[in-house]
Amino acid sequence: MTLTIEIPERIEQHLRQEHPDLERRITENYVVEAFRQGDLSSAEAGVILGLSSRWEAIDFLSERGVYPGYDVNDYQQDIEQLRKRREGQEA
Repeated sequence: MTLTIEIPERIEQHLRQEHPDLERRITENYVVEAFRQGDLSSAEAGVILGLSSRWEAIDFLSERGVYPGYDVNDYQQDIEQLRKRREGQEA
């Protein structure tokens, strides 16, 4: 599938000065955000980016700070689960 976005020529020229590989950069940014939102798995991200292994996809996502997708809420839930387990062991 091919997607097309409209960018005014003046803005495209400006962006290409900074990023000659603009199409790739846009694709990478989309993949990062889609993974962050839970719309893509790491394996799917790798396929879209043409990476040769899931590990390359994990490296890519890790370098951009979105893998493993573990946030403050996950951390707080883990702490709560550990607290419950500890209380269960002490009983």
